Parts: sequence; C-alpha cells; structure tokens
Amino acid sequence: MRRGEHALHGSTSRCKNYENNTFIIIATCMLRLHLSIMSQYTFLSKEFMANPIKYHHGDLRAALVSAALGVVERDGYEAISLRSLAEELGVSRGAPYRHFNERNDLLAAVASHGFEILAGFLRDIPKQGYLPCKALVESCRRFLEFAFTRRQHFRLMYESGLLAEISRYPELQAAQNAAYAGISALYAAAVPALDARELRLRMITMWVGLYGYAKVSQTGILQDYMTLSLSSRDMEDAVLRAAIGESVFQRSQTES
Repeated sequence: MRRGEHALHGSTSRCKNYENNTFIIIATCMLRLHLSIMSQYTFLSKEFMANPIKYHHGDLRAALVSAALGVVERDGYEAISLRSLAEELGVSRGAPYRHFNERNDLLAAVASHGFEILAGFLRDIPKQGYLPCKALVESCRRFLEFAFTRRQHFRLMYESGLLAEISRYPELQAAQNAAYAGISALYAAAVPALDARELRLRMITMWVGLYGYAKVSQTGILQDYMTLSLSSRDMEDAVLRAAIGESVFQRSQTES
C-alpha cells in the first residue's frame, strides 16, 4: 500500500472509531435519562398510592366549600385563597376555577350555607310546638346564638360586601330570601293585624336591634362599666323587647 493510501486508510479508521464512540456516548446518556425518568415515575406512583386524592371528582365543589368554611371559621374570610385550597385538596391550581370563576364566587357559596342554616332554624321552630309570639322570640335568640357561636361565618355573611352585590350571586340571594321569608312569616303570625307595609317596617326595626347588639357584643364596645351586674340574658331580653315590641315579648312569656 502506498504511503498516501495508508494515511487515508488510517484517517478513515479514526473517523469510524470516533463515530462509534460518539454513538456509544449518546446511547449511554439516553439510557441513563430513561432510567432516571422511570425511577421518578415509580416514586411518584408510590406517592400517589400512599396519598390518594381526598374526594371524588364529582364532589370537588362541595369539598371546596367545606374547606373554605373551615378556613373562614378559623382565620376569617380574608384568608381564603383558591390556590391554597387547591393545594389542601390535592388538585391542580386551575381545578377550583371549573366551579368558581373567582374568589368571591366561593365566598358567596360559603355565605349561602350560613343563610341556609338560619333558614333551617326557622323551619324547625314551628315544629317545636311554640305558639306564635314564643316562636318569634325563639327565632331571634337563634339568630343571636348563630352570631356569637359562628362569629367569622357571620362576618362573611354580613360584612364582606357580598350583599351589596347580591344580584351577582343567585344562590346567595335565594338563601338570604328564604331566611328573610321565614322570619317574616313568624312575625306575621305573631302580630296578624299588621299590614304588609307595617310588617316591613317592624322587620327593619327588629333587624337593626338584633344585628346592632350582635356587633357591639362581638367588637367589645360593651364595656364592663356599662354592663356591671347585668347577665347576658338580661341584656338579650332587653334587646328583644326593643326589637319586636314590649307587648309581643310579654305575650311570648305567657305562651307555653
């Protein structure tokens, strides 16, 4: 073999060896990448099996409302975050938006739940066998009890600004209307002589008294020097006398 041909043959061999080595390196890297991906996939699969999603897909809306209610009662409605709730429930950040367009839509659903509780109280009271005036007084006491025992939920319902835009939230509007209709029916039964206009005026007077008392009690405005030896029941009875009228209150005391 001539010297030039020998050099050319050597150069060709080196190129082939280089190509072979390059192929081996690339194949090795691809194999390592594949093994790494499979290892991560196996780990994630085990994690998923150990920590399954906490609800069925069809219950996501209910799960969000329930979780949001827990946050509201613990930290107040200001702490609600759709992103945080998604993380808590183990779903993607976008999943809540399939049920609620924005944060306020979820807050409205939680507030609706509160009005549904109040409406439930009002439906149950007549089943207790109370006569009309007694039933009205009992409904007022239930409202105050709700305000004192579920303070943060109460704040969401009445102080979050949702009621100022209630037409945007049909579910909330329906729930509030049901609660109002329930207490209005009890008032009308207690004082049947009232016409529609006077009933509305009495309802406003009652509402201002009950809500006002709930708020000054919650915010600590009632100082010790104001209440002195007065019990909670003393103050509540005085508020009810002013809210629904002395005569109605007194009749409720004689009804069994």
